[in-house]
Amino acid sequence: AEYMGKSYIFLIYIWDIKFYFHFFFIFFFYLHSLFFISGCKIQKMPPPVFINKYPVRPESDEHRELINNIREEFTAKHKNDIAKNEYHPKDLERINDSDSWLWRFIRHNARQSKLVDSAVKSIHTCLRWRKKFGVNDITKDTINRQFLERGGMYYHNKDKNGSPMMISHARFHKSTQTADAEKFTVYIMETYYFQHMEEPFVVLFDMHEAGVGNSDMGYTKFFINLMKYYYPNCLVYLIAFEMSKVFSALWSVVKHVLDKEEQNRIVFTDKSNIQEYVDADQLLPYMGGSDTFVYKYIDDEAVEEKTEPIVDDDDKKTDDGDNTDQSSFHTANGGEHESSEAKME
Repeated sequence: AEYMGKSYIFLIYIWDIKFYFHFFFIFFFYLHSLFFISGCKIQKMPPPVFINKYPVRPESDEHRELINNIREEFTAKHKNDIAKNEYHPKDLERINDSDSWLWRFIRHNARQSKLVDSAVKSIHTCLRWRKKFGVNDITKDTINRQFLERGGMYYHNKDKNGSPMMISHARFHKSTQTADAEKFTVYIMETYYFQHMEEPFVVLFDMHEAGVGNSDMGYTKFFINLMKYYYPNCLVYLIAFEMSKVFSALWSVVKHVLDKEEQNRIVFTDKSNIQEYVDADQLLPYMGGSDTFVYKYIDDEAVEEKTEPIVDDDDKKTDDGDNTDQSSFHTANGGEHESSEAKME
């Protein structure tokens, strides 16, 4: 009985140690999360503007000469890689023909002391990844249709500086579908990037109602790499909306792969301060805005089949040309946008 009594006392003692250890660990993590989230609040300020010494597009003979120098340097330095088919032919054709794409690499490396070397290295890294990932083979028919219909990522509206916004809803992401999500993201990036070479965008990363099942370290790193290495000069800045404790823990790890200027391109917002960066008429209602946009994907063929017989040629002759472009901008190939009132009808 004495032995059993001592054993129980010992077990109670061990349980107490574990209890206090867990209690202090959870309490510390809670305080850290509160501190981090409060530290993410942005002071009242206008949307960030980042100055690049190179303009949005090449404007002088000196700029065009720089483009040609980088093109020649890349071709000379990586002639063996070209001979070994390390790059996709379509991407090589772009390098040879598209000054706009090369200019993006120049702007992306504007802070580097050896600009030409840095730009050539960036081109090599980008092209090798594009060939390995199979970017040029990705089409609407090769991605998971669920992602097109779900509306987890699309282009819609602009920030206060007039920059287009890519809106990404974290609550639609599933960590079990990382590979499909990566492929879909590349598809969305491609459809905009090469059609708007002189217009970088703002990412509105919406974490409203997102939870543990929506957090994905692998996908987050992939998305960052897209912005850092594979789509140069595509990002103006990123707006993080309603970052939860789960995502703040994720950010505390991810931020270490970003340099100081890249970290400064991320602003943390909630309903109380997001209008410092985006006007109310450009925000969805749960963000405190008045935009009644509802994402709806309709297959191109179905739309054409449905609308062709009922639209007169005379009716088509209107001044709605800009609206057509804007619709394709909103949902990136195949999507539509409509107000909540229209959806109810």
